[in-house]
This record gives sequence, C-alpha cells and structure tokens, in this order.
Amino acid sequence: MSRRNSGGGVRRSLRLLKELERGEKGSWDGIISYRIDDGYDTSMQSWTGTIISPSNGVYEGRTYQLKLFCSMEYPEKPPTVKFQTPISMCVVNKDTGVVEPKLFPILGEWRKESTMEDILLKLRCEMFYPKNQRLAQPPKVLPRCSRLVKELKRAKKGIQDGSISYRVRDTDDVYMQSWTGTIAGPCNVGFLFHSINFCLRT
Repeated sequence: MSRRNSGGGVRRSLRLLKELERGEKGSWDGIISYRIDDGYDTSMQSWTGTIISPSNGVYEGRTYQLKLFCSMEYPEKPPTVKFQTPISMCVVNKDTGVVEPKLFPILGEWRKESTMEDILLKLRCEMFYPKNQRLAQPPKVLPRCSRLVKELKRAKKGIQDGSISYRVRDTDDVYMQSWTGTIAGPCNVGFLFHSINFCLRT
C-alpha cells in the first residue's frame, strides 16, 4: 500500500470514528440516529440509520430504518442509502428502497464535508414537502417492529453478563423474522456455548 493510500485510509477512519461518536450520543433530540452494524468491522462500511417521522402528515407515527454503506472511498464519494422500512417518497426507488442520487441532491452533488447525519436530516426534511405529503404510504408494521427493535437494542447491550445473547440473522429483513440466540453454559457442564435459531411469524 502506498503512503498516500495509507494516509487516506487513516483520514477515513478518523472521520468515521467522529461520526460514530456523534451518532451514539444522538442528535437533534433523537429524531435521527445512526450506528455501525459491526463494531469489529475495522472497515466501518455498514451502518444503520433511524429517522423518527414528523408528528403530522402522511408519515406521522412512523419510525424508519435505513442502511448506509460507506465504501472505502468515503467521504470522497457518498454512501449508498437504502430504506429498510417501506416508504413512499419521491427520492426513493419504490421497488428497492434505494435513495436515488439523481433525485436527492446531497448524494447527487456530494461534498466530502457532508455526513451521514446530514443525509438523514435531509431525508426527514423531504417528508415535509407537499409532493411527498400527497403520496399514499405502505401499511404500518410498527407495533411489532418497534418491539423487536427494542429487543435488538437490549441484546446488543448484553444480558446476564453476556451469558445469553441474540441477534437478527438477516439485517436486510425489515420484518426481522429470523434470529439466532446463544447461551453460555456453566463451566462445570459439558458445553460452553449453544446456539439456537428461531423464526418469528409476521
């Protein structure tokens, strides 16, 4: 690796660490948040963002989850952004949930000073525009998903000193149906760890 490329990698890592710290603290009174998906991934490419919808209009009462993927060229190039929660919005591909850069200026006219926080705030601002307020929204799946999101957050904090844990198996599954649980057995029994797979019905 050249010295130039190595320096760029260090700058990228420092930039993402700053964004991670800000995302974990929360900002804008909790209406948006973001976190890294895998704390052991030194490339820090895959992130999950959350947007709390405005309190009135067609988006009222909804919480949206998004995937943000920061390539190794970030922040020189923008992340790819995809809604996991179903949504109707002019800048979002209705079939894939991907935010279209050509329709969303902060991505299409990307500046390296922009951040994931800026992207989430701009997407929330989009919800106020009349062109989006006129769009019919997909049916809500929030009561169930909100419960599962809370359980997922609890699991990531660790339970029973780490002796039990669980996680969703497919982070792209908006319905969060498939999970894996792990139980650490006592030291005086015949197993140390045991994994259990389970599926939740929608």
